[in-house]
Amino acid sequence: MSNLRVRGFSYITFWQEDSIGLIVLKSDKNGNIRTSAFSELMQALALAAADEKVKYIAITGMNSFFAKDLYLKPEESIVDSLETMLSFSLFSSGVQKPVVSLINGDALNIGYEIALLTDLVISSEKARCGFQKDYKCLMGGTIARRRFYDPGISNAEKNKNSDIVIEGIDFLGQAKDFLLNKLRTNIFTERAAFRWDIKERIMEEQISFLKEYISKPKLKDSNLTQS
Repeated sequence: MSNLRVRGFSYITFWQEDSIGLIVLKSDKNGNIRTSAFSELMQALALAAADEKVKYIAITGMNSFFAKDLYLKPEESIVDSLETMLSFSLFSSGVQKPVVSLINGDALNIGYEIALLTDLVISSEKARCGFQKDYKCLMGGTIARRRFYDPGISNAEKNKNSDIVIEGIDFLGQAKDFLLNKLRTNIFTERAAFRWDIKERIMEEQISFLKEYISKPKLKDSNLTQS
């Protein structure tokens, strides 16, 4: 893999920058992503994990969003979407390299769950993180309190909803410098301390969500996680 963007992706972009495999979530104008983004995330993680030149993997977003909710078309299967999210959650947990989220903008609901699946949450001081009050977790987010004391939506704050908060205008530049010069390459070995039971938690979350989902009137097309 070179510093050129890897072709074949529609819902993410992916390239290598120095020894960092950088994955960018391509959300819509509202910050929402599609189910296919999770399939492409798994592909990118697999490529980065297999490339000996990549020492660190970073996931970030575009413009003022990291990611917010999941957008479904009416023809899309809710069950298939949930299975894809489960597969991504378990796959990302098995990557034997540091995986870091670079929260450039709002990381809410589904977006924050993606961030929580990484080894380190590094946020811009301008970002918001967390779950809205009535949000139903789908990817292990219910174990967030093992890591941060307040997963409700608020501005990025160290220990409250992020591991590190970066101030200043050059967020990605400072984050890159941290990864290359300060991050331990074996940090991924500590994942089990936070998510040793993640598969069971996700199954519980998704069953609870489905029970509520099937009882509601269906919208023409919608955000999966909207109240």
